[in-house]
Amino acid sequence: MGKMCEDRCEMPEPEAVVTAAEQKAVQAALEALLKAWADAKASIDAGKWPKSDAIEKARKALLKALASGVLGQKLAKLQAFLRSGLVEIMAALATPGAALKPLFEKHGDALDEAWKEFEDAVGVKRDGKFWEASV
Repeated sequence: MGKMCEDRCEMPEPEAVVTAAEQKAVQAALEALLKAWADAKASIDAGKWPKSDAIEKARKALLKALASGVLGQKLAKLQAFLRSGLVEIMAALATPGAALKPLFEKHGDALDEAWKEFEDAVGVKRDGKFWEASV
C-alpha cells in the first residue's frame, strides 16, 4: 500500500497565508500611493505641475512591501500598474510640458482596480473611488 499511496496520495501544499504585518505594510504603502496620486491630481486640476517625490517614494515602498511576502503574488493588477502605468506617469512627471491630465485619467481606473483587488485579497473595504476618499 505504501508504493500505491506514493503514486496517488500526494498531499496538497497548504496555501500561503498573508500575515497581519504583511497586510499592514502593503496597505500603508498603497494608501500612501493613493494619497500621493490624489495630491498630484489636485495639483494638475489647479493648473500646477505636481511633484513626483511622494509618488515615487510610495511606489518604492509598495514594491518593497509586495516583494516581502505572499500578498504580491495575489495582486496581479497592482503589480501590472506599478510596472507599467505608474512608470508612464513617472516618466511624464519628469518631462516638462507633458500632458499629465489625460495620463492620470487613463491610469486612474487601473489604480482603482488595483485597490479593489487588494480589498478582495485581504477583506478590507472602502466606499467610493480612492480619490473620493482621499480628497
